[in-house]
Amino acid sequence: MTCQEFSRLTTEYLARALPEAQRAAYAAHAQSCAVCGAELAREEELDGLLRGVVTADTVAADRVNAAVRQRIGAEARVQRTRALQAMAAALVIGVAGWGAYAALHVPAVYAQAAGDHRREVVDGQRRVWVSDLREIQTLGSRLGLAAVPVETLAPAGHTFHHGRLCRLDGKLFLHLTYRSSESEISLFVQKPDTAPAALIGRDTVNGHSCWQRGDVAAVQTAEMQVLVTGTAEPAVIARYAAGRL
Repeated sequence: MTCQEFSRLTTEYLARALPEAQRAAYAAHAQSCAVCGAELAREEELDGLLRGVVTADTVAADRVNAAVRQRIGAEARVQRTRALQAMAAALVIGVAGWGAYAALHVPAVYAQAAGDHRREVVDGQRRVWVSDLREIQTLGSRLGLAAVPVETLAPAGHTFHHGRLCRLDGKLFLHLTYRSSESEISLFVQKPDTAPAALIGRDTVNGHSCWQRGDVAAVQTAEMQVLVTGTAEPAVIARYAAGRL
């Protein structure tokens, strides 16, 4: 079973709708592939959370709101995420109002960026990183970026630490981390999105579009899109970067 087939069958696996042989092949792949196994674990957690909320005798609006905000960073694939969001949104609108409903509609790429920062930077899960700026430029060229302005992107008071390629919502990004004595911030760089999601709070800084959704802010120029997370005020960092690009 390929990783693509695995992802496509996740919904049916969780619903116990797969034939026994296919279910066994799915489970075997989850055991042998660390990436897909981690994806399944996140899917099972999110599925259990939403099932528990839907079947509960009483629903605490604050708990729903907090739980959804926490688990929306679980990096579900696009199709399944949309289905789960629709189910949870119908419940949340009735018990917690528009604020919790809006929290569900965080595009997958932003939720996954926040999740990557939490696992790889905050929790320190082992990854292969590079810190040499020439190697960073080589990684950037693999994304079609003519140049990666590593130092220009540095948040105020922070210095570049290291970077690596990663996937967010199926697309390759260059994950750059910056450190100060008090914090560590992640920037995810990619070629500009030709059709960025219509998000609340979009504005313009230095001729570049900036916006925020959830715990992630973004700035887009003609050459690149940069996602910012790992700080209580990601929009401030995004606007700072926009002013320097």
